[in-house]
Amino acid sequence: MNKSAILLLTSLFLLICNMSINAQKLTHVQGELLVRFHKTQTPQDILQDHRSFRGRSTYIKKGRCLSETQNIWTLTFDWTQIHETDFMDQIKDHPSVETAQLNHILEERLKPNDPFYDLQWFFYEQEGNIGAELAWDITTGGLTPSGDTIVICVLDNGLERTHQDIVDNLWINHAEIPDNGLDDDNNGYVDDYYGWNAEERNGNISSSNFHGTRVAGMVGAVGNNGIGVTGINWNVKLMIVRAYLGQIVESRIIEGYEYVLTQRRLYNETNGAEGAYVVATNSSWGYSGIKEEDYPIWCAIYDTLGQAGIINIAATENDNIDVDAKGDLPTACSSPYLITVTSTGRSGAKLTQAGFGRTTIDLGAPGSDMYTTFISNTFNYDAGTSMAAPLVAGSVGMLYASPCPTLDLLSESEPSEAALLAKDIILRSTVSDSSLIDKTVTGGRLHIFNALQLLDAECTDCFPPLSIQVVERDQENVTLSWVQASDVQQIDLRYRVEGEAGWTEITNVGDGFRFENLTACTVYEVQFNAFCTDSETGYGETFTFKTDGCCEPPQNIRFEFIGQDEILLSWESILAANNYLIRYRPVGDPNWQEKRVIQTITGLQNLMSCTMYELQFQVACAGGPSAFGPILSFTTRGCGTCIEEDYCSASTLMPDNAALEWISAVALSDMVQSSGAEGYGDFTGGAGINLKRNDSYDMTVTPGFSSAASNQYMLAWIDFNQDGMFTSNEVVFDSEGTTQQAVTRSITIPQDAILGSTRMRVVMQFRSKPGACTFPTSFFGEVEDYCVTIDEVTRIFQPEPLPTQLILAPNPAKDHFSISYTLDQSIQSLRLDIVDLSGHRIWQENLGYARTGKHTQTIFTDQWPQGVYMVRLIGDGRVTTKRLVIFDN
Repeated sequence: MNKSAILLLTSLFLLICNMSINAQKLTHVQGELLVRFHKTQTPQDILQDHRSFRGRSTYIKKGRCLSETQNIWTLTFDWTQIHETDFMDQIKDHPSVETAQLNHILEERLKPNDPFYDLQWFFYEQEGNIGAELAWDITTGGLTPSGDTIVICVLDNGLERTHQDIVDNLWINHAEIPDNGLDDDNNGYVDDYYGWNAEERNGNISSSNFHGTRVAGMVGAVGNNGIGVTGINWNVKLMIVRAYLGQIVESRIIEGYEYVLTQRRLYNETNGAEGAYVVATNSSWGYSGIKEEDYPIWCAIYDTLGQAGIINIAATENDNIDVDAKGDLPTACSSPYLITVTSTGRSGAKLTQAGFGRTTIDLGAPGSDMYTTFISNTFNYDAGTSMAAPLVAGSVGMLYASPCPTLDLLSESEPSEAALLAKDIILRSTVSDSSLIDKTVTGGRLHIFNALQLLDAECTDCFPPLSIQVVERDQENVTLSWVQASDVQQIDLRYRVEGEAGWTEITNVGDGFRFENLTACTVYEVQFNAFCTDSETGYGETFTFKTDGCCEPPQNIRFEFIGQDEILLSWESILAANNYLIRYRPVGDPNWQEKRVIQTITGLQNLMSCTMYELQFQVACAGGPSAFGPILSFTTRGCGTCIEEDYCSASTLMPDNAALEWISAVALSDMVQSSGAEGYGDFTGGAGINLKRNDSYDMTVTPGFSSAASNQYMLAWIDFNQDGMFTSNEVVFDSEGTTQQAVTRSITIPQDAILGSTRMRVVMQFRSKPGACTFPTSFFGEVEDYCVTIDEVTRIFQPEPLPTQLILAPNPAKDHFSISYTLDQSIQSLRLDIVDLSGHRIWQENLGYARTGKHTQTIFTDQWPQGVYMVRLIGDGRVTTKRLVIFDN
């Protein structure tokens, strides 16, 4: 028998033996070793010395780096040719190796010893589970591969801080000394030892309300401690931010998120010496029936958190509503740094009472019969999207604790990219379910084991350039910059005109590159190849840019200021433009007005107040004019305080709030408005109500009921001083207790009411006296808004105008200026407003009654941004305005 035949038989024999062993139960991954090298050594030091073993080829290859900090790698070899343990022993003897072992297969299912674990079906049942037991074989959370302590923030109504199954996983700010009234770590927060209370602005996170305790337990109840239950993440640290207790106020939510942002930014800036490595926040609350355009500040904060490296998880409405159509915040916010969650049951299907949205709700997660931590050191069931979202938040923490270092290393160089990758892994690893298809973005349910496997399959420690952007551009030259990962030693690039066959290659370009001698008005594409110690990324994703020189209308047109009869526009310069033509008209008018300018900033004057306009740009170039650009629209001011002031919103109230009782009719002066159960009725666009100073009017509010009448309390406010707020001295109608009948009251318009259009709010609430702006989740009743116009009692003579001369000095100003004006007669109610060019109020002061003569006051502007402002004196229905310039602050 020849040698080839002998070798073949031997190989078959070894293969059959090993297959037999595998058929019984494998205890390790065949042909794979885990090797920890000495600090300065690499796998390259060992490969050449072990190409063969006992006369046989080993086909040894370097695997992946499992831990940079401990220098742990995998090595693979042909296990059918050699004895594994003998070969491992030889590897151990190599001078570059500290130790080596087989890559063991752990117990198939790791179950915690918590006594109520059997009630947590969502971790282990055949259907509807999230793959937790298989995931726990890989990691139970806690630390990143490089040793960072993973933190997840639960932004809720506090929790029972001493709960036996949570207390060991609570995040503690060890740089702070509790309850000493000092900001020991100089982070801007006093006594934030256990977290932060945004409502009371102190470190008291405790609450007897069960909601936050239950949510925290889903994320990180201590696992395998012989107590109660387990969270999805056994060892994660829970940062608790108590943002509300009872009523949820938007400003407190923003303050709560600001605390989280501060801690993560400190961590990033100090390389972990300060702050906290917060990778995710959980929000199991929200407002239904509202959309992003009405809450831009709230939604925008998720982008800011994401830039720091924090992904945010939010629970949607516990009702079968289409979030795409009806809205729901925060789950309708468009931030890429947000994961939105609906709830599923034991079968894996979406629960009937759970929101959905093909473009707004990302995935489902279990939310039925959820056994978790409860107050008084106990445990209990809960349900809904509030329980589903924290499973996703905890799963994000599990990804960061994976043995794969990708997220860990990416987070060091570009934390925002790590956050987006974590979201991408969670969404791409879902388990498909027919009830979620066309109801969610992914059509699937959370599966943490799939997510960990996907992360491992795509594991890398070598990254291409991140955050690529154009920093300079003209007709022939474009400069790009990017962020280079810490492990990258060299970056090459190649570029070409989009669609062409050949590439131009450039080597070793560092963290930016200037492309020269390009063709004007042309799209180019660029690809990058990054080289690390033992690997390279290869040319992959394409980045495109366009050179300047196109004859096309500007894209980024900004409305710097919108007034009653003028606006100020600015835009980016178009290199090929000789001049710009702007045409504009009131919406519905067939005729355009035109203005041609050379500069990139101009005003349009002599506009009509309170009118919607549309405009378009055209560029005149050497070769002729461009086409007109897209139509932009704006509305001039002058519609009055009622429309233009930012009143506290009642739009969160829905027909469900008014299903049993509502405001059936409001009658005042010559207006009678009948309505149904809207929850919030916005009648500000209807016919205005004309009222006169010193006159009295009968006002009637009539309740409506779906069945039996019930007791209702009714109040109404008119914003007489036009400051955008409803105060107790502006209450004009009070039912003076609860009633089931229509109530009529006489109201009198005060002499000092500011002339012009202002807002009236009518509120009816079941059983208790309502507020103008506070609407608890258990609110039953309705709110309606109207516009009223305040006028003089008579018009025998015109009131004296405000002085036309308003003196601001110095102007331009740096850190302060003085305002001087002379009154020829007294003003009953005088107000000073200062707004920036975007219309945002920077300063407001109600000066009240003003006597005749000269008035002067100084205003400090050292905290104001450089720019142009409008200073307005408003009194008795007249306005005097002057521009103010602030510089070098």
